[in-house]
Amino acid sequence: MAAELRSTFEGSTMVLTISNPEHRNALGPEMYAAGVEALNVAETNPDVRCVVLTGEGDTFCAGGNLQRLLANRQKPPQVQAQSIEQLHSWVEAIRAFPKPIIAAVEGPAAGAGFSLALACDLIVAARNAVFVMA
Repeated sequence: MAAELRSTFEGSTMVLTISNPEHRNALGPEMYAAGVEALNVAETNPDVRCVVLTGEGDTFCAGGNLQRLLANRQKPPQVQAQSIEQLHSWVEAIRAFPKPIIAAVEGPAAGAGFSLALACDLIVAARNAVFVMA
């Protein structure tokens, strides 16, 4: 199953679910772009009153996909910088979003996943939540 950012609605709440469970919800450029796009849609939709960001299964987000990050080290610095900028765009979109965004964290929120949670307005953490920087 390919990594994706699923968008569902519960009343006036948009729920964004990081879905890449076989890799502990690891992130990649396609996920960054989907996150920015979903927030753009939510911002212009008056029916959306808030957004919840969560991860599928028992992990919020393990951060970047380590295999992809390792492969990126063999690429030119511009390619590496572009990937970082895409992640930054998603974090900035969360931070600047005019409606409340809640991170619903179960299990690990590591590296870039922790950064996403920190950018939200509020973190609701389960008892098994763990926060780790890379």
